[in-house]
Formats: sequence, C-alpha cells, structure tokens
Amino acid sequence: MQQMAFFHARSPTMGHSYAAPNLDELGYHFNGELKLVKNVTGEHFKFTNQRDYEVLGEAVTEDIYNRLEEIGLRKMKITESKPSFFFANPEVIQKDANKILVLIHGNGAVRAGQWSRKIILNSSLEEGSQLPFIQMANDQGYGVIVTNGNQELQHMSPEDHASAVWEKLITGSCCDHVIIIAHSYGGQVTMNLARCFPGDFLHRVKAVYLADSVHYGMTGIPLLDQRLCDISLNYVTSDRNFDNSIEFEDGIKCISSGTTRHEWTSWYSLHSIFDNIRTLVGPLYKDKDLLTRETSTGCNYDHGEFRDSEFCAAITAAVKCKQICPGTIL
Repeated sequence: MQQMAFFHARSPTMGHSYAAPNLDELGYHFNGELKLVKNVTGEHFKFTNQRDYEVLGEAVTEDIYNRLEEIGLRKMKITESKPSFFFANPEVIQKDANKILVLIHGNGAVRAGQWSRKIILNSSLEEGSQLPFIQMANDQGYGVIVTNGNQELQHMSPEDHASAVWEKLITGSCCDHVIIIAHSYGGQVTMNLARCFPGDFLHRVKAVYLADSVHYGMTGIPLLDQRLCDISLNYVTSDRNFDNSIEFEDGIKCISSGTTRHEWTSWYSLHSIFDNIRTLVGPLYKDKDLLTRETSTGCNYDHGEFRDSEFCAAITAAVKCKQICPGTIL
C-alpha cells in the first residue's frame, strides 16, 4: 500500500489536482542528525525505484520550504501573475539590509534551500541543503535571498527568475554590500545577472563564491569580466588537497574543493567561504584593483566614481549587441 500511496502522490504529472506529498505521510522524517529515516524503524533511506524517489524528493522540498520559514525567511512571489517564488529575510524584503547574501542553486531537481537533493536524501539535510549557509550568513549580519530558479521552468528560466528577484529586492535598496554563492549552473545564472545589472556588479557585489561552477565564457564584456575575475573564487572538483590552486578558468581563480564529486563541492567549501567573507577586504586575489588601477589598502573598495569613457563605451557596445539586458541602469 505504501508503493500505491507514492504513486498517487504524483498525480500532478497526470494533470489532476495536486497536494504536495508530506514526509510523515510517506513514512519518513529527518532525525536528530538530520538524516532521512523511516518513522517506524529508524532505518536510513534506501533507494528502491525512481518513481518513489521522485515523490520523496517532492516531500523533502516541501519540508525544506517549511524550514526556511521556521528560521525566519519569508516566501515571496516574483509577481502576482506568475507562480514562481523565492525566500528572503524580512530586512531584505523591506530593503533595510546593510549586507545581502544571495544563494543560487544549480539546475535539475534542486529547489530553494537545496544544493543537492541526492545528498539530502542519501546522506543528510545539513550536508546537502543551504540551511547551514543561511545560518552562518545571518550570524554574520547578512540578510539572505534564496533563489528558486527550477521551480516553474515552464513559466520562467533560472536566469529570468534570478534577474526578477534581483530587480525586486536589490535594485532600489540601500544595500551596497552583496555577496553571491552559486553552485554548478548557478554560475551561469550569476554571469547573466552581471550582464543585466553591470552597475551593481561594479559597485555593490563584493565577492562571488562559486562551487564547481559552469559559467560559459563569462559575460563577454571585457571590463565587467575583469571585475568578476577580481572578486570571484571557484571551488572545483579535484583529487588535490583542499585549497590547492588549480588552473584559472576563464580568468577566475580556482582552488580544490577537496572532493572529486561535483554535488559535494558546496558542502566542502562552506567553512572556507565564510572564513573569506569574515575577512573580506579589497579585491580578493589581486594586488591591484584593475577597475580603479589602485593598490589595495586593506579596505573595501567603492567603485561609485568609476564612470570612465572606456567602460561606458564597452557597455554601450554590449547593449547594441544585446549582450546585456535591455533597460539596464548603470
């Protein structure tokens, strides 16, 4: 009967009315170690078939949505006319946050609050979710935005989702200190954000931390790409020891995440990322900031005065070639 219950929980794929599956109804819960176990026996989850795995994954997604709200984030719609939504701390929504951290997951089955559904189901919620990232960010005084780019792909791409979230919460806010953490295809989503909001990436975005990112040649705008190279770090899969330097990829510095498994790179890089955030000053990896051409003085740079003709010409050319989003405000 349990198998039949799993099957009927998937009725939305058949066009019927749908209520999201519940972990408890499916006979599972996360125990004190945040591992997925059976309610009756306490036995750890074991894969049986893809159909049941997908239904259980949907229930885990709903559980994480609830946990995001329990730790103080609010669920926000992109617009009233579209079903896509995301989560953010109240101070971000009210545009009062002094510092903002944006979390961008990869593609596939993952949703808001997740880096890897596979890890969540097979190892633990702590290792596969974004919850420890959110907690550490809040502890350091950051308001957090949790994107949800795969949630309604029939209505909105991950790139369009992130751009809409950015415009809704960061554009027009008082915040001039933004950090991005992105995994896998989240790197490409980040490059699209830079194309759409180049002024923000020059003036507000202080660091971009990538976990085994895909970013396909970056933005294609040389000066903007140089800025991204100066403020970004990519934790990549490698059999080398953690933190060992790897070859640069598209100009972005790469270091070993300490794992050869793509889905684990976010978890392995967690503490290093927040160690870097705690001590974030100046450009991350250069002696000179190539936008201002000034030597690092050990304090955060303010690029508010950077409006030279070379940059303006580059942005104008990019707009004409449709390399950045129409209507971009610098």
